[in-house]
Amino acid sequence: MIASDASCWERSTCDAALKFLELVDHDEASDEADPRLVGAVLNSFALWGRAEEAQEILCQVTGMTIESDIRSSTRSKTISKTPLELSKKLPMESACPCYDAVLRAWAQRAVQSVARAGKWNTASLCMEQGRNILVNQMMRNQDLSITNQTVSALLNGYSALGQGQKAEALMMEVESLLATSSSAGSLSASSLDVGNFNSVLHACSLSHSVDDVEIAERIFASTRDQTPLGVVSTGSPDNMSPFHIIPPKADLISFSTMISCYCNHGKLEQAESLLSDMHDDASLVKPTVACYLPVLKELGRNGESDAACERILLWLETIENESEERKMKSSRLAYISALRAARDHGRPDVATKILDMFDKAVRGGGGPDLRTYLLALRSFENSHNRTASKGAERLFRSIVNKVEEGQLSGLNVDAYKILLSCYARAGEGGKAEDLLKELEAKAESDPSLYKPDSRIYSLVIKALALSGDKNAVTRAWRVMSKAGYPYEQETTRLPGTRSPDLTVDVCNNMIKLLGKNSLASDAEGVFNTMDELRILPNLKSYEAILTALARSDDPGTPERAEALVTRLEVSSEMGYADVQPSLLLYNTLLNILANFGRTGKAQRLLERLDRPDRYSFGTTIKAIANRGKSAQQSIIQADLLEKRLQEEETEDGRSNEIVLAHRLKLLAKFGMGKEAEDLIRRKERDGLVPVDMVHYTAAINAHAKSMAKNAVKKAEDLFSVMDEKFDLDLAAYHSLLLVYSNRGNVRMTRDLFNDILSHPVLRPNRITFTIVMEAYVRRKNKHAGERAESLLNQMIELHAAGNEDVEPDRVTHASIIRCKAVSMKKRVKDFSLFERIDLMRQLQIETWPFHESGEVIYS
Repeated sequence: MIASDASCWERSTCDAALKFLELVDHDEASDEADPRLVGAVLNSFALWGRAEEAQEILCQVTGMTIESDIRSSTRSKTISKTPLELSKKLPMESACPCYDAVLRAWAQRAVQSVARAGKWNTASLCMEQGRNILVNQMMRNQDLSITNQTVSALLNGYSALGQGQKAEALMMEVESLLATSSSAGSLSASSLDVGNFNSVLHACSLSHSVDDVEIAERIFASTRDQTPLGVVSTGSPDNMSPFHIIPPKADLISFSTMISCYCNHGKLEQAESLLSDMHDDASLVKPTVACYLPVLKELGRNGESDAACERILLWLETIENESEERKMKSSRLAYISALRAARDHGRPDVATKILDMFDKAVRGGGGPDLRTYLLALRSFENSHNRTASKGAERLFRSIVNKVEEGQLSGLNVDAYKILLSCYARAGEGGKAEDLLKELEAKAESDPSLYKPDSRIYSLVIKALALSGDKNAVTRAWRVMSKAGYPYEQETTRLPGTRSPDLTVDVCNNMIKLLGKNSLASDAEGVFNTMDELRILPNLKSYEAILTALARSDDPGTPERAEALVTRLEVSSEMGYADVQPSLLLYNTLLNILANFGRTGKAQRLLERLDRPDRYSFGTTIKAIANRGKSAQQSIIQADLLEKRLQEEETEDGRSNEIVLAHRLKLLAKFGMGKEAEDLIRRKERDGLVPVDMVHYTAAINAHAKSMAKNAVKKAEDLFSVMDEKFDLDLAAYHSLLLVYSNRGNVRMTRDLFNDILSHPVLRPNRITFTIVMEAYVRRKNKHAGERAESLLNQMIELHAAGNEDVEPDRVTHASIIRCKAVSMKKRVKDFSLFERIDLMRQLQIETWPFHESGEVIYS
C-alpha cells in the first residue's frame, strides 16, 4: 500500500492496491477482511475515479449487491479485465469508511467525465449512482452509520460540478432521512456539520444558474442568523410533513464562499455589502484575504473603470489597516489581485499606486517580484492611451535598474514586448528601433532570454507604420530582413523555407505600412512572397492587402482585389482555410470598386452580402457617384439604396451620416446645390441622422458646381450657418473658396484666402493655393502667371517654416502652368517643346504634368 500511495500513475497505483489486497485475502491468519486495508484500496481507486472497480470490490467484501445504471459504453476504459475473487468478508458495522470511499470514487468519476470529455450526461449518471448507494443502500442498513464524511463525499462532487440545486436537494434529503420520527412538525438541530453546508454554498458559487444564488442566500442567511431552515420529510406520500432544523453556525469559509458566489454571478454590490458587514463590531467572523480576493477579482471585470479602481484602493487600505491592528503580515495575493484588476481596466495610475503600497507594506523579501512589476507594466499596455508609453518607459527602466542592482531577477524578452506594444500604439518608431537594438545587444550575451522573436519584429514594424515618418518604409524593410524576409534577394535559404521569426503577423503589419504609404504594388509583393515562403495568410492578411489596394490608382486594381476575395472564398469552401471572408473585407472591396466607379460590380456584390451594413450601402452610393453619367438615374439609384437600407431588419438597418455624405457628394457631382440643401434640411427635420460639418461642406460643393444664379448667395448662407454651429475646418473654407474660384471671382477668392492665412488654428495646404490659382485661370487674368509665381514662392516659404502639407504636387504645378498659359494667351497643349522644358526648369519638375490633350496627369 505504501507503493500504491507513492505512485503518480493510475495503473501502477491501482494494480499495486489490487495485488496487495489479493495477497492479504489469501493470508489464513484472519477470517475477516481488514477494514483499514479495504478502505485504503478503495481510496486508491477513488483517487483516480475508478468507481466501477471500487464498487465491485465493495460488493465482494460485504456480500451486498449494488445495481449500477452506468451503461457499458460509458464505463471506465481502465477496468481490469481479470475478475477479482475475494473470499474474506467485511463486517457491515466496519464498512462505513469503505462506502464513503466508493461514494468519493463515483464523485471523482463524474468530475473526470466533464473535465476530460465534457460528458455531462455521464457525470449526472455517476452522481445519481452515488446518491443511490447513499440513500437506498446505506440509509436502509442499520449497521451502517452515516457520518458527515459520508455525505461530504457526494456533496463535494456536486460542488466541483457547480450543481447547486442538486447539492441542496441531496442535503435536504439526508436531513430528512436522518431526522427522527418525532422531528415532524418540530424544531431540531441539523444532523450535518457546517462543512457540508459550505459544500452546497460552493456548488451554488460555481453554478451557471442565477437561481442557485437564491439557494445560497437562503442557506447562508440561515447559518449566519441561526434561523430555522424548512425541510420536508421523505417518508411515504401520506406521511410527508415539514419540519425545521437549526443549521450549524456559519464560519469564515461560509462567508468567503458566499462572497465568491456573489462575485461569480456578477453581484458585486451584494458581495461588497457582505464584506462590509464582516467589519462591524457585532460580527464575530472577521474577514481574511480569502474574503477580499473574489471582490478584487470581480472589480477587475467591472465595466465602471473609475468607480471600480477607486474601490480597489479603498479595499487595499482596509486590508493594510486590519494588518496593522491584528499585527499580521500583509498578503501578497491581495496586492497581486488588485494589480490584475488595474491591468484589466488599463489604469496605470492605479497600478503604480498599488505597486507603491505593495512595496511599503511587504518588505524583507516578500515584496513585489518581477511578475508583479510586469502586471503594472501591462496596465500601460492596456490603457489604450497614446501617451502611456512615457510612463511605461519610466517603469521599464526602473525594472531594468532593479535587475542590474540584484533586487529583481528573471528579466527576459517578455518585458520588452510590453514596452514595444506601448511604443507601437503611440507610433514611436524611433524608440521601438532603439529598444530592438538594446535587445539585440543583450541577446549576444544571453540569447536564451533576450533573443528577439516574431512578436518583437511585428511590434517594431507596427510602431513604424503609425509613426508617419517619411523613411518608415525603408527602416521597416531592415526589420523585415532581420526577421528573415528575403529582401532584395539577400537570402541563403532554400526555396519554400523561411525563418521562424517571419510569421503572418509580421507580414501583415508590413503590408499595412506599405498600404498606408500608397505602395500597393510592394504590399502585393509581400503578400505573394508569403505564398512562396509557405506562410498561410489569415483574414487580417486579406483585409490588409485590400486596404492597401484601396489606395492604388492602377486601373487593374479592382480585378486584382476581386481575385483575392475569390481566392479566400474558394479556399474557405474547399477547407484549405479556416476563416470566412468578413464584412470588413467585402466593404473594402466595395470601396475599391467605388473608387473606380464600377457601379455594376458594386451593386452585384451588395446583393451577395447576407447582412450588409450602412457602410456597404454608403460605399455603393459612392460607386454610383464616381461612375454615374446621368444625374436623374444616379439619384434614383441612390434613393432606392437608402430605402432598402431602411427596410433591412437589422439593428444597423438605418441610414446614417456616411450614407448621407455619399448622397450629398453625388448631388455635388452634378452641381445640384438646391437638392443638396433640401436633403440636409429634410434630414435635420427628421432628426434620425446627425447632420454635421461634412454634410454642409458637401452641400456648398454642390453649389460650387451649380449653374444657378443664386448659387453664390446660397453657398454663403450655408457657410454662415456652419460658422455658427461648428468650429470650421480647412475643408469647409475650401468649399466656399471653390465657389468663388469656379466663377473666376478673384477678389472674393483672395479675401477668403487671406482669412485662412490669418486664422489662428488653420494652416493652408497645397489644395488651398491650387484653388486660388485656378481662380486666376478662370478669370483669364493677364497677370495670372505672376500671381501664380507669387503664390508658389509663398508655398515654398511656408514649407521651409515647417508646413509639410503645403509642398507643391503635380496638380499645383499644372495650375501654375495654366496661369502662365493664360498670361501668354495660349492653350497648354500649344506650348512648344522648348517652352515646356523651360517651364519644367523654372518649376524644378522632371515630367510634364499634362497629357497631350491638355488634361492633367494625376499619377
